[in-house]
Amino acid sequence: GSRSRRTRSLVSEDGRVFAVNVILARDFDGDYDAVVGAIRGELRGDADRIHVSGVPVFRSEANARTRSEILLFVPLTMLVIALLLVAVYRSLFAVVLALVVGIIGTWVMAGAMGWLGASISLITMILPSSVLALGCSYVMHVLSAAGGAASPEALGRRLVPIALPVALSGL
Repeated sequence: GSRSRRTRSLVSEDGRVFAVNVILARDFDGDYDAVVGAIRGELRGDADRIHVSGVPVFRSEANARTRSEILLFVPLTMLVIALLLVAVYRSLFAVVLALVVGIIGTWVMAGAMGWLGASISLITMILPSSVLALGCSYVMHVLSAAGGAASPEALGRRLVPIALPVALSGL
């Protein structure tokens, strides 16, 4: 005869493997990495038989991936900017100045996010590279305007037209 087949969402057909689906309260405001780590710590030795899933696992994995991508893309952004500045300005000073301004901007942004309790997420992970690039672009405007100024007075005259736009863009 026909046999009724039951769907097993947490246990494999042969009963050798099962999954733990973690569901936390909607208002959970804790550390997903710590929760997932504690659960995996309890299951050590059975990692080939027990699989942990759910939103906390997704968040923990997404956070780890986001951190690794930031550690890849921020230095890569700095390298591309440095190469561009060397090619255009042929000056180590221009490279250092632009990167220092970009790094300070990124540091201030990350500090403000930490102070406000905003976390790096899939959406905000682009911010460090973007702020770094924007800070460097502001410096490039200043360097381009200041190029060839022979005296402090000439430098001042060259910077006046760009000072307000660069300051407003930075703000």
